[in-house]
Amino acid sequence: SFHKNSTKITMTELVTAEQWFESGRRVIYDTKHKAIVDEKKKGTTVSVFTRVIIPDHTNVEGLWLTILPGFPEGSYGFSRVESMLATQRNLNADLPRMVFDYIGQGNSEKPKEYQYSTIERANLVEALWKANGVKTTLVVTMDFSSLVLLELLVRQKNRENKGIKYPRMEHVLSINGGFFAEGHTYTGIANGTPLVRDRFGKVSSSAAQRSNMVFNKMIMPLYSNDYRRSKICRQEAKETQKAIRLHQGTRAMAQMTNFVDEHKQRAERWDFPMLYRSYCKDQGISFHLVYSEQDEFEQNQVALIQRRMKPYADKVQLEKIAGGHMANFEQAGVIVDRILQLAHRAKEVVEKPKRSWANTDAQASPTTSTYNGSSSYTGSMSWTSASPRSAEVDYGLGSSSSFGIGVAH
Repeated sequence: SFHKNSTKITMTELVTAEQWFESGRRVIYDTKHKAIVDEKKKGTTVSVFTRVIIPDHTNVEGLWLTILPGFPEGSYGFSRVESMLATQRNLNADLPRMVFDYIGQGNSEKPKEYQYSTIERANLVEALWKANGVKTTLVVTMDFSSLVLLELLVRQKNRENKGIKYPRMEHVLSINGGFFAEGHTYTGIANGTPLVRDRFGKVSSSAAQRSNMVFNKMIMPLYSNDYRRSKICRQEAKETQKAIRLHQGTRAMAQMTNFVDEHKQRAERWDFPMLYRSYCKDQGISFHLVYSEQDEFEQNQVALIQRRMKPYADKVQLEKIAGGHMANFEQAGVIVDRILQLAHRAKEVVEKPKRSWANTDAQASPTTSTYNGSSSYTGSMSWTSASPRSAEVDYGLGSSSSFGIGVAH
């Protein structure tokens, strides 16, 4: 059962945007050569915020946790999750982990003249993996990063088919992700996407850099009605505002919202059922897909997943939790619990590859996470898995290369 060995999660104090960005560092990314480099070059390099945690006594050549941020909050959206992970006295939390800001988000550069796209985001992820020597990793995605995940899976499949050694994603936890091009749902300017791309939306996103009222109209609907009235939500929204506004950030929002059209254009390449059948199924790559009950963006995805992924329900798990779109804030305890259980499962698969969890605990007790009177109910889950292939990767970096590694304690 997915709820086996659930961990009681306690909420931590708010992490401010300033504290979050001080806990990481900026590295230099060469967009032309798609690599982390030592020196900036005019016109081809940008600074990228990264936060890499290497717990004591962990094997950096073993399993990692990679967190792919959401839109528009970027890496700061996982500040509470990361803070809670850091306080866990749990061996499953002792994974090297990496979270970062895409170009155009948070404390990364936000160039005006830049081709923002899912492809360039995937390029950045690969560069950070290579710079940090990541061989195998669990992946957590938030909203539009589900498309980055699909692109990375396509590349992983293609390169492994050619016998090229490459960083390998083992298992996936996705939060409010869009896996089907026809399933995206966007209602109203308050929700921002994709309307911030039109003339009125661009004016609004620019005004949000200066006006708290305009900014709040864009960000507050991302929370559930109940959570929106809480003190912690107001505090988080204020800090999220600071994170997004950094380096004139709201003006980059309109340039980053082409991902819905991009998904439609690349629907055949990012065909989730086809990709799962032709690659993920045989590789033992599993997916746990979490959707918030009050999320207004991706509710249509749930029915599509239930219908089209039904034959693979043993490894493509669907879960609905209470709250709004910003589950990484609002239901951080639930998300941390799922991460810990995913790590537990991945470790047990390595140690006991023949063991199966399929339908072994259909009546498992639900997990409940409470905060400020809010609760989240999740139904029982079941898993099966094949043993993952070993991933021996030689990047040719040598022991002296440590680009992107900013150890925080």
